[in-house]
Amino acid sequence: MSEQENIQVIKNAMNDLNARKLDTWEQYNTHDLLSYNPNSPEPMTGQQVLAMIGVFLAAFPDLHYDMERFIAQDDFVVLHWRYHGTHTGPMSAPGGKTIPPTGRHVMVSGCSTYQFKDGKVHRVWAYFDRAHLFGQLGLMPEM
Repeated sequence: MSEQENIQVIKNAMNDLNARKLDTWEQYNTHDLLSYNPNSPEPMTGQQVLAMIGVFLAAFPDLHYDMERFIAQDDFVVLHWRYHGTHTGPMSAPGGKTIPPTGRHVMVSGCSTYQFKDGKVHRVWAYFDRAHLFGQLGLMPEM
């Protein structure tokens, strides 16, 4: 696939996430997808990522991702994104604890690098500042 086609796959997936069309998740990813992100010390499978997204959407029902810029080269696409939402539901935290709703609005920027294989996302490396998120929730001092 072309770089522009790969970008379009990511746009479609993010638009579906924003529209809460999670039943489309698997069509964008290879069956052996692995995602490396700050939410887990180990790579996550596609099903684990989908479960994590469900937990996050329960905690932030109005969550919305803004796609700020794309960079593509060969089989890689980089997306700079920003999400925002209001913490109105319980959120699972590292170590199995639950963070009760704070009612606070958050805005977090990050970056995801996607590697494509056969027209689908095969690997994802996502980066964002969890400390900034927790600071906005009032759970730790903001830097």
